[in-house]
Amino acid sequence: MPGDGLVEIENTLEICAENIGDIVPEVYERFFALSPEAKVLMGHADEFMCGRMLNEVLTLFLNQEHLAPGAYLDWELDNHLLAYQATSKMYDAFFQALIETVRGGVGDAWTQADELAWNNAVSLILNHVHAHPAVKDT
Repeated sequence: MPGDGLVEIENTLEICAENIGDIVPEVYERFFALSPEAKVLMGHADEFMCGRMLNEVLTLFLNQEHLAPGAYLDWELDNHLLAYQATSKMYDAFFQALIETVRGGVGDAWTQADELAWNNAVSLILNHVHAHPAVKDT
């Protein structure tokens, strides 16, 4: 991803932050609306934990090394899928909520290049999620 849509992702995050401020509450509101079972699973999570989790997700966009076999994303997936019974459908819903929030925060400044950059980045991550051996629901 570095060099492949990263500029668009960074720019849209900056514009979104300028327009709506902290995106964490809106991302999780949308996420829980799309995935009520995730809301139940994450009943213990406060705003700070949700913020930290979103920060970790955004790190995946910035450093493709986290997507290598046995790297950070695999560790997170092992943890979330096995220990917490998260599902790949929850990941789908989370990334949908994230894109919808950023797109809405950017508003009319959102471009086709932004859409392509976000969709490509999310597809790369979700392909990794859906191919993970612990996934049983896809």
